[in-house]
Parts: sequence; structure tokens; C-alpha cells
Amino acid sequence: MKTSSWRIAVSVVCMWLSACVGPNRQQPDEAVAAADQSQRDSVSIDELIARGDSAYRYWIPRIKGDWVAQDYVEELLRTKSAYKAARYCGGATTLVIDTMRTMYDTVNRRAFVYAHTGWNNHEGYSFLIDLATKSKNSLQLFHSQLEKERYGELFLLINNRDTLLKVISHEEGVEDQRIYQKLMRASKEYDLGLSHVPAQLLMQSNYKFVEPSNLQSIVVLRPDGSVNGFLEYTNYGIRTDFTGPFYSDYIGFGQGGDFVWQFSGDTLKLYDFIEYQGGAQTNQGPLRYKLLRLNR
Repeated sequence: MKTSSWRIAVSVVCMWLSACVGPNRQQPDEAVAAADQSQRDSVSIDELIARGDSAYRYWIPRIKGDWVAQDYVEELLRTKSAYKAARYCGGATTLVIDTMRTMYDTVNRRAFVYAHTGWNNHEGYSFLIDLATKSKNSLQLFHSQLEKERYGELFLLINNRDTLLKVISHEEGVEDQRIYQKLMRASKEYDLGLSHVPAQLLMQSNYKFVEPSNLQSIVVLRPDGSVNGFLEYTNYGIRTDFTGPFYSDYIGFGQGGDFVWQFSGDTLKLYDFIEYQGGAQTNQGPLRYKLLRLNR
């Protein structure tokens, strides 16, 4: 009887110690991952700011919006070719930080906003940005399901009054980093792709016809993909994903209006688009239109 009582007492003490300091005790990161879903609220960013945390007021205006990889933008502007710039489309090329959709962990008093990336120009991925920080230079990033392993860090860079983001990700022990610059979205359509980037940075302008000379209308190409003055066309799209038999810069106006585009100074040349049949890797057919840019 004495032995049995002693064993019971030891068992009770061990259970008490396990509850207090045992292996199941959560560390801060694990606590976030283990927070019950019912205790994660979806709240507006206005509510977060109203709660008085200065981190929200500091970070939200600086990171929200659409971001594009800086190396892609620089190559696009240098070559004036989406086809040539496509070699910089690997990995996370676009970054959309959606501050209107938040997640608040009421247990640990931590707020997260969602970031959506365009991956390899035709895939997507989302991760979470942790706003619970006292730093004015960096934020912690987590996978969308708040796994124990962090996704990486986000750094705020100021360069000649321009705000840039540097994202360092850690995947399977490999560190990768990329710098992004903000690009104002011309369309309200939600899109993680890159088609709006050359439309905004290269195409948008007013043009007049040089060839054929009998066309007198002013052509307006807008950054949101709308067009006026070019025959019966109302919209256009720029191809930025060149998987498949595409070997030239492509612009499509719908209704059979498929062309290869090319800039020569301020002249926009449109060639007939031909399907790739083998041989020379090009889709460029005969020249169809020449348009002269009237304003930048």
C-alpha cells in the first residue's frame, strides 16, 4: 500500500510538471500557429488602426498596393520588349499586398495582412505579413497557414524618395532575395500577372498612323487595356507569358487582331502574327501598321 501511494504521488507530480514546462508548452511562433480558428478575426485595416497600434499606422500606407520586381521593370524599359524581359519572370515577379483583407490573432494580439504573388508569371502563391513589430525597417513573413517555419522577411528601402521593398525568402534551406517597386494599377481587375505592366510602362500613349497613310484617326492606347481609334477594336492585351510556340512580342486586339509589336524609337510597328510552323523561331509576318507616338 505504501509503494502504491508513493507511485500515485509521483505520477501526479509528473503530470503537473508536464502541464507547466513539458514539451507541449508553446513557443511564441507555435502559439500563433496553434491559435484556434475561432480566435482569428477578419477585421478591416481601419479597425486595426483604431486600436491604436502605431505599427499599423506606419506600415500599412507604405506597403499596400501592387509591386513589380525591379529587375523585370528595368529590362522591360531597356529592351522595350516583353519577350526579352521574360527571362526575369522566374519566381515571384509580382506582389499584391492586400491590406483590406486582414487576420487578427486575438490570443497573441498579432495582426497579419495577405500578400499574393504571381509566381513564374502563370502561377500564384500567398503568404502572410506579420505587423506585430517595433521595427521600422523589416517585417516577418509566414506561410499562409502559419506553419512554424517562417517564409522570410520584408525590408523597407528608401531610394531617392522612392519606396522599394526587399523580400528575402527561405525555402528548403535556400535563401533568395528580390527588390520590388510600386506600380499604380490602372485597372480594378484583380490580376497577379504582368500583362498590365508593359501596357502601363510602354504602350500607353496617343498615336497617329504613319502607314497606311489613308488612316487618319488618333489611336489611344490606355494603361487599363482599352483602346480608341484603331479600327473597330476596343481592348488590347500584351502577352508576357511565352510558354508554348511564342517567340515574338504579341499584342492581341480580339476579333482576329493579332500582331507582333516592336518599337523603333517613338514608332510602334505592328506586324502580322503568324503561327510558329518550325524553323526560324519567330511569329513575325509582314508589316501591317506603323504608328507614331504623339506624347509620352
